[in-house]
Amino acid sequence: AAIFPPWWTARDVMAGLARSDAAILREGLAPSVVLATSAAPGLPDRLRAAGALLILDQQAAAGCLGLAPSAVSG
Repeated sequence: AAIFPPWWTARDVMAGLARSDAAILREGLAPSVVLATSAAPGLPDRLRAAGALLILDQQAAAGCLGLAPSAVSG
């Protein structure tokens, strides 16, 4: 999960994801929170370089969002 600045718009977040070569799995309740994935290694570093303030493990983030594990792993 990537958490971008809360003042960013959804468009800003999508531009950041595009710069990091990430695909969005699910949006969070706020437009600045997304679950993202990439086949290429180094995604957390690329997300940080694209503006993400915080990167969380997807399973941990899913628990914080109240999602079942199957909602993020399949």
